[in-house]
Amino acid sequence: MIGNNSSQIVDQEESKFTEQRFFEVNREERHYCALLAHALLSSKPTRTSFTEMINSRCNINLSSDSLEIYLEAAVLRDYWNALGNSKKYPLETNQRRRQVLKGIIKHMGYSIDIIDNNPFFWTKGINGDGSKLWSPGHWDEKAIKASSFPKLKEIKWAFNAKPDIMMISNGHVLLIEAKLESPEGKYDKFGTGQKQIQELIADLMKQFIPTFQNTTIQNILLALKSPNEDEWPYHITWEDVIDILKTTHLDAFTQECFKQLKTQYYSNANNH
Repeated sequence: MIGNNSSQIVDQEESKFTEQRFFEVNREERHYCALLAHALLSSKPTRTSFTEMINSRCNINLSSDSLEIYLEAAVLRDYWNALGNSKKYPLETNQRRRQVLKGIIKHMGYSIDIIDNNPFFWTKGINGDGSKLWSPGHWDEKAIKASSFPKLKEIKWAFNAKPDIMMISNGHVLLIEAKLESPEGKYDKFGTGQKQIQELIADLMKQFIPTFQNTTIQNILLALKSPNEDEWPYHITWEDVIDILKTTHLDAFTQECFKQLKTQYYSNANNH
């Protein structure tokens, strides 16, 4: 409870944060991803400029006339959920899950027999009453590590991963890993990074999701500065995005946010 005496009031005045508005201090990359999606969907000139830049630099062919945009796209998780009702769990749901799981396991180079011989595939064990096939995102990682098929860890990670932005257009799919201040995340001590898992997601999408089987899927990095070409051959920077957005007619808030992004990270005093 805050007291009413004058000394506490003075202390409170001296301990305040800065008087900046929140968009001036916001460092959340998801915020800027959302604003980029908003800018693209609300402005045809922005879409045109952006798709032209992406197409020229990232070996893909997006169309500004037919652009779908999804944020934090949990593609594998949601298609698994679409296989059937997981609560009532009719026989059809189990059969669909098993068929997809068989395909993924074979794709990773393992025998499909492991499904019925390893408890981590099942919610209540192999022969448990009412046991269901887990979504791979729920597999026990320790149990996988102790097994003879460690590559299944990557399937678990792929089902839990959410590319920051997914764009679909004209038979092409762009998966964007966006970074502001944070580095690329690592999944294990062996250096398995987000790029490797993002590429696995793209591979599984093409192999097992019919709507993506005949598409071109490209993984790119969106970051403050260009990465090592060997790590991310296809990439753009936030400065590239800012340069496109400043030439188009967008709402004042979006413009102010990206102006602040440029001031904070690309001004001479703060250049990273």
